[in-house]
Amino acid sequence: MRILTFMLLLLGISACAAPEAPRALITPFPTVTPGRIVTGLLPLSDDFSDGGLSPATAVALARQPTATPDFSNCLSLSSEQAIESTPAVSSRIINEEIVRYLSSGGDLAVFRETLTESWGIIGETGYIRSDLDLTGEGVPEILIGYTVPEGLGELLIVGCAEGTYRSLFELTSDTQNPPQLITIGDLNRGGINKLMIATPYCERDNTGQIVNREECPVKTELLVWQQERDRFDNLLPDDVISTRPPELNDIDQDQVSEVIVRLESNGTEFTGPLRTGVEIYDWDGSSYVLSIIQLDPPRFMIQVIQQADVEFARREYATAIALYQQAFTGTGLRYWFDDEVEILRSYTLYRLILAQVITSSPDHPLTFQQLTTLYPDRATAPIYAALAYTFYTEFQTSGNLIQGCTLVQAEITARPQALDLLNRYGSRSPRYNAIDLCPIR
Repeated sequence: MRILTFMLLLLGISACAAPEAPRALITPFPTVTPGRIVTGLLPLSDDFSDGGLSPATAVALARQPTATPDFSNCLSLSSEQAIESTPAVSSRIINEEIVRYLSSGGDLAVFRETLTESWGIIGETGYIRSDLDLTGEGVPEILIGYTVPEGLGELLIVGCAEGTYRSLFELTSDTQNPPQLITIGDLNRGGINKLMIATPYCERDNTGQIVNREECPVKTELLVWQQERDRFDNLLPDDVISTRPPELNDIDQDQVSEVIVRLESNGTEFTGPLRTGVEIYDWDGSSYVLSIIQLDPPRFMIQVIQQADVEFARREYATAIALYQQAFTGTGLRYWFDDEVEILRSYTLYRLILAQVITSSPDHPLTFQQLTTLYPDRATAPIYAALAYTFYTEFQTSGNLIQGCTLVQAEITARPQALDLLNRYGSRSPRYNAIDLCPIR
């Protein structure tokens, strides 16, 4: 009996004891790769200002690869080998000779001297780099930036694979300057060096010929070696074009560099008017994407109208109406062409009438009255005022918006200047068709 009492007393004490503290769980952090969850303990660092990591940074750190042993067994670049004493006239033949010479174990010092002195293709903007491992295999690749005798810049990346050197990447610029090496490093903590280059990228006319070669902007690419594809891929979108190369900065302090592109050109005869400002590209776990756009206020009236047309196409009619009104009444906006004043005023009123009719705004009669006051003679009115007459007359007669647009599109076919006047703003401006001008159907 005493033993039973003692055991019950022990059980009571145990029941009253403080519960064991729950063990800390490792919470899976988010990943930008759909369908996968990466878990693991992250290293702590005093450098993190907010005490944590962004998802993209966490994934990059967790997936650090190990070094790949080098089994390529290329010849060391020290043996006595002959190289052509004079350069060929094309980049293809030059690249083939470079690869052949390096694969045979040609001396790197002789190689540099030949390209610089004998061939004379390196020049002030050229380079030869042999200290950079871009493939992660432990052996540096060789980067050559040179000017082809025919006057174009060239970038060649040569690497060792399966016992021989071969061309891993080739790029020709639009000017005599080879692609500029902006930075080389592991920008996104992915465990392998990336190469950022800026290549002269010139505008072309309708025949494909380069125009104004002396003032070409640059196209920026961020190259990374993809082992599974056996090639270099661009981590940036294909249309990162600016007057000068981007900057790199870890703006959000997440241990991953952002790419900052400063848009400084107001445009040229061939691009048309451009918006100035800043674009910021950030790493999303698989590529760099445009994450922030900070544009300066538009300087030209056509830019406001083009943005209004974009909002109209998105069916954001309230925003479109506000922008059309800003373009019509705004002061301080400049004209791109000398003949724009009445063309753009009449176009703005026409589009304003369309948007107001679609949204059943009570203001469309007043807008149409304003148009008829400015352009009372339909026969001599600007083309867009005539389109407004056609659409609104049908709307008042039948109330059929689709039929109104059908008549407008037929008039555009008969008077193609309605499209020509909008499609003359250069390669970086939107292109319009008849349905764009009256999309109700």
